[in-house]
Amino acid sequence: MSIYALFANVYPIIRASSHPPEPESLSSSSTGAPPVALTQQITTLRLEHAALLESHGSTAALLRSREAELAAARGQSEKLCKNVVSLEEHIRALEQKMRRRETRLGTAEREIGFLQALVVRVILRSPSSALKIVILGLLHDRG
Repeated sequence: MSIYALFANVYPIIRASSHPPEPESLSSSSTGAPPVALTQQITTLRLEHAALLESHGSTAALLRSREAELAAARGQSEKLCKNVVSLEEHIRALEQKMRRRETRLGTAEREIGFLQALVVRVILRSPSSALKIVILGLLHDRG
């Protein structure tokens, strides 16, 4: 039997016993003690009430525990999101640095090619042909 059904059975009895009896019904009542069935139903209701209070307490404690876990997880999530943003910014900065270095490398390679061509032109204009052969051989081995 559910707590609501028990209460529905007991409530009219409790209500009737809590009102003062009318003068004519006083003579018909021999004792003022409540009936045994009423006492048993009240005891059952009190036990169910205690069990419900205990269940509520454990559920409330579990809820507080889960809320604390959730708050900790949210805090960690925010921290990780900030870390991800920071790392993404760092990656972008490194990529820009790499592009600048690649640009400088390309410029340096073009300058090297230009200077080698200039050296070849100067050597070809020099009067010594033995020197031309040696220097051109060295440039060819390096390039």
